[in-house]
Amino acid sequence: MEGGSTGADTVTVSAPVDPPSLSFDIISCDPYEAELTATNSQSGTYNWSNGSTGATATGNSGGLYEVYFTSDGGCSSSNEVSVPYSPEEYLWNFPSGCFCKAEFIYPDSIEICGITSDPYMFGPTTSFASWSYQVNGVDVLSGTNSPPTGVFPYIAPDSVNLILDNGYCEVISDAMYVSTECPDSVPQGIISNPDAILPDAENDVFSQNTGELDPEITLVPNPAANQTRIHYRGNGSESPKTIEVYDLTGRKVRSLRLQNQAGSILLDLGSFVGGIYQVCLRQDGRIAAQSKLSVTP
Repeated sequence: MEGGSTGADTVTVSAPVDPPSLSFDIISCDPYEAELTATNSQSGTYNWSNGSTGATATGNSGGLYEVYFTSDGGCSSSNEVSVPYSPEEYLWNFPSGCFCKAEFIYPDSIEICGITSDPYMFGPTTSFASWSYQVNGVDVLSGTNSPPTGVFPYIAPDSVNLILDNGYCEVISDAMYVSTECPDSVPQGIISNPDAILPDAENDVFSQNTGELDPEITLVPNPAANQTRIHYRGNGSESPKTIEVYDLTGRKVRSLRLQNQAGSILLDLGSFVGGIYQVCLRQDGRIAAQSKLSVTP
């Protein structure tokens, strides 16, 4: 062609790139950690959706992970793998803490959707390799490769735990304790003036005849705004005792270790939001006594 030039272009066609094969293994339960592995018959580079590079990567949570493979020839492909979440993430709906059963039974005059009944719990809707509800450490309801049963009606004055196992890791919830005999939240015959001098542990009336009296806690003042004093008496044994404070969702917001068999301890309410809290005396692995605390804004 006049005034022009001719030449030859070279086009290289690479073989198609198959998507990489993916696998995972849970290498740690606490903290939860997954090892991700990608393989391909061709050589190339791997880039993961969580920012990792290389044929292996580490994920610190469950969920979907994607890897992008680029062959040495410049062609690319991708694949994804779903890693199970830690079973601990499903314990949020278990009502751990201490409760009074009378508060959960609907009065005859109140109906919810036309139904009056005793309380019950709903378990997580996700399937687990195994799950069980334990009462005082003994399985009373369990299953495999299924979600925990929709309704668990066994609510009695016992310690209840939910155990979940996703096939890699097992977790056990904090205990839920429901009492049928709940102590009065308003102390009787004890100084209620918040400006009054409160008794010391050595001279507290609770310290007398502790081996012959039932465990008990009372709160002064109650309701309270800035602080309240918890008067307590254990069951007479020398086993460790703690005061635990729960909000209405069952979340533990404070735990105080007790040194004496009976006495009093000051609870600072500066970080508490206004509302109702459950204060529990735990001894021998069970709730020995409990009382409501009203915190005013």
